[in-house]
Amino acid sequence: MEKCWTVSQTDWGEEWGGSNLDKIARLETEYLRSLGARLGHIPLGRKAYNGRVERSYQTYDEKFSLPCVLSLDTLKAFLRAGLGWLHHYNSARAHSGYGMEGRTPYGF
Repeated sequence: MEKCWTVSQTDWGEEWGGSNLDKIARLETEYLRSLGARLGHIPLGRKAYNGRVERSYQTYDEKFSLPCVLSLDTLKAFLRAGLGWLHHYNSARAHSGYGMEGRTPYGF
């Protein structure tokens, strides 16, 4: 099995497979596995986590998707660049949020 270097955490929305395990597996197989990624869902019943996921979607859109979408000409190029950005944002870039003390979310 390939090493997974990133997990895209999502809410339980249908666009990410919802609770349909077959759809989740298909999305991972068709789009994410070849890029070394997989889907992760926020824990059921933890409504407060959804705000974090939605805020991360907003940051992703503002900092990556909108500036880059027209320069990436294939779905694979877009997914590869997007996962690279997520890896940098969560694993390499120091954060200045409350209590982070310069650590990355991954290292927190």
